Amino acid sequence: MSLTNKKKALEAKEAELRQAIKEEMQANNIKTFDDGVVSITIKDGYIRQDFDKTKFQAENPELYRMYLKNTNVNSTMIVKIKG
Repeated sequence: MSLTNKKKALEAKEAELRQAIKEEMQANNIKTFDDGVVSITIKDGYIRQDFDKTKFQAENPELYRMYLKNTNVNSTMIVKIKG
């Protein structure tokens, strides 16, 4: 089994464990767990409002261009492990 496949399997297992812990905590109305080694906190869900940039740009292209700004982005290094 390649490292990539092992990583994917471990990530899937992590997601499964997180979901099981979350469900158990919610079923028992536990918001925070801390045993000195591990701390787990569940935050309540909420509705977030986002600005629909794509729709605004399509409907108001001139106004959209007026508010564009340039931002410098630092260089990054990407490391991929192939296996």
